[in-house]
Amino acid sequence: MDETQTLPDNRPLTPYHIWDGREWVLPETVRETARYWAAAEKWEEIKQKRHDNLRGGVYVDSAGKWFHSTDEARQQYTFMRTLPALPPDLMWKTMDGSFVNLTRPLLDELSLKLITDEQKDFATAERHKRLLEQSAEPWNYDYSGGWMEIYKEES
Repeated sequence: MDETQTLPDNRPLTPYHIWDGREWVLPETVRETARYWAAAEKWEEIKQKRHDNLRGGVYVDSAGKWFHSTDEARQQYTFMRTLPALPPDLMWKTMDGSFVNLTRPLLDELSLKLITDEQKDFATAERHKRLLEQSAEPWNYDYSGGWMEIYKEES
């Protein structure tokens, strides 16, 4: 690149792309290296998406509510499952700020939904990993599809 040439405002797709004066190009000599590192970086993003999804809430149909699924909430659910009986009239705060009566059947449904959603997102991550490994341009790989829905606050 000569001194009079300026780089565009947009960034290259990878650190290995170079500006040829008109567009970002990936030299053939570094294509496999770029593919390897881009796939590794994208796989880390996929794992982070799965991690975030597991903590983004779980919807329980019978209650019509979203329940917290953070690590702390999961610990509380596990502890409550060890109790011979739940405290009577146990009111549990949901993600929208409202309270529901947490009963053993509701706790069972919640626990099963946590496990089921987690397994579905695990399978989604594995599917994206396989597709990513097959991608000729992993820096462009879109892993946004197939994930379980997470809680979103209404605006």
